[in-house]
Amino acid sequence: MAVHWTYQDVPTEEDLSQGDILSPSPDLLTLFADVHPHFCRDKYLGFMVASQSCDLVRRGGVPKAGYIALSAIRPLSSVLPKLVAQVTAPVGNGKFPSSGLGDLKRLLERIFNQNEQAIGLFFLYPDGDLKLGEEAVAMLRVTVSVRSQHYEILTRARVGGLKPEFQAKLGWLLGNLYNRPATPDWPDYDGGKEKLKELIATYSGGVGAQNDSLGVTWIDDVLIREAKVKKLDIDALTPDELENLRPEPILEKALSEIEASLLKVFPEVAQETIVKFRNRLRNNGKFTRLFPRV
Repeated sequence: MAVHWTYQDVPTEEDLSQGDILSPSPDLLTLFADVHPHFCRDKYLGFMVASQSCDLVRRGGVPKAGYIALSAIRPLSSVLPKLVAQVTAPVGNGKFPSSGLGDLKRLLERIFNQNEQAIGLFFLYPDGDLKLGEEAVAMLRVTVSVRSQHYEILTRARVGGLKPEFQAKLGWLLGNLYNRPATPDWPDYDGGKEKLKELIATYSGGVGAQNDSLGVTWIDDVLIREAKVKKLDIDALTPDELENLRPEPILEKALSEIEASLLKVFPEVAQETIVKFRNRLRNNGKFTRLFPRV
């Protein structure tokens, strides 16, 4: 039995509906092998029915639709680098400026709440009965059409479907409408707000964070700028070498200049006095506003 609030079980005898999820069954893959061999690859976890439900009702054993559209389902992790590239341009192989991290988090939040129209992704939470072992997305722009004469093969491959309210959300996304169905978001469910934060953190990371399985590394914009000035290849630099490019903060540079000037005038001043002087300047609000800690 499907356990996530997005899904519902579907009796095998029921007609297909928009939002039904199909596993890559042997019969379905055999069908694809003849007409769409590309979709037999392991990278596809399954398929989601994209055709409208009203066109899938069998009347006299035959649906209205001559063809049935299926959207390909892939792991979210496999499409993440392309998602990051939607919000910020890469500066190396899988390396992105940290200024884009906030935009990625907002994009992920829209995707997890099934509110993202522009990219055409529908988020699917893992569910064992639906044979989804990891976070996945139905790629609404990547579809395969199957003749309705193969209807029975599709129903046998069905492992579940979306609840009616999420069928409406899917229809909204597919139709690119401008009004949003009143479906609940993650924070509307018990523990959903915390889980949403966890998902966003998992698939966005943070500055300096690297997840090889996702292929994304966030690099501080300051370090990117310094590498470009020195004409260095970011892909060839280790994390430590990158960090060594970080310029001295303006505040500390100003304090060093002041200290050098002080020692020229009073070379005999004790180091302890210099330290106290530097700390006093650091804690002076007017001074630090002139020299921010960047």
